[in-house]
Amino acid sequence: MKVLDIQNVTIRFGGLEAIRDVSFSADEGQLLAIIGPNGAGKTTIFNAMTGVYQPTVGQILFNGKLINGLKPNQLVTMGVARTFQNIRLFSALTVLENVMVGSQCRSREGLWGALAGGKKVAANRVKSIQQCREFIEIVGLTDYLDELATNLPYGKQRLLEIARALATGCELLLLDEPAAGMNAVEREELVALIRRISKELNKTIILIEHDINLVMNISEHIVVLDHGEKIAEGTPGEIRTNQKVIEAYLGSEDPLEQEVV
Repeated sequence: MKVLDIQNVTIRFGGLEAIRDVSFSADEGQLLAIIGPNGAGKTTIFNAMTGVYQPTVGQILFNGKLINGLKPNQLVTMGVARTFQNIRLFSALTVLENVMVGSQCRSREGLWGALAGGKKVAANRVKSIQQCREFIEIVGLTDYLDELATNLPYGKQRLLEIARALATGCELLLLDEPAAGMNAVEREELVALIRRISKELNKTIILIEHDINLVMNISEHIVVLDHGEKIAEGTPGEIRTNQKVIEAYLGSEDPLEQEVV
């Protein structure tokens, strides 16, 4: 079943075509990566998936429903969540509080419910906090539960963003350069985490990542963009030997030698 379907999408900014006639899809539970040289249009297509940009031409469907024109908050409630290339945490809130912010889109408490209180509201809050703790445990931040987000090491801040995204109850998780700023050990742990989220939580995951070795190691399917166009699509093995991909990566004999995504 297709969770996300990008159909002939073009995105123009004035006279500039950032994306030109791009099509691909992600199936339920699939782990898909989008790669390409700098300026290829990766972040632009990510922003289109999450309602930041709207396609000039083409359609984007989520679970078969057209989402063109929907705002980011509307997409979150439908089941689309993301992390960001530049970390966007609430630095003055704790780890638990940051994740609880993510869970609010699933709350039906409302203003009057919050004011009225009562046993049902209290029980729902306890349940929500427990679920947030579980997501924090999944990403390995249980020992930092009451730590301010700003005090976390950079790599752990990225894990916190993933926990917050999971707390939205998403079906589709978009990860924008999740390994940026991580050391080798942290990247290995991240790979294990992403695989766990994909398989155990059955999330469909689409990621943009500079670390090509990580992409080749973790992805089931890869889409390659160059100058706003899709130049290749396939398994890691197929992408590794694709001549267009090799040429796009500055003429390298093996795209794995490059980290210019």
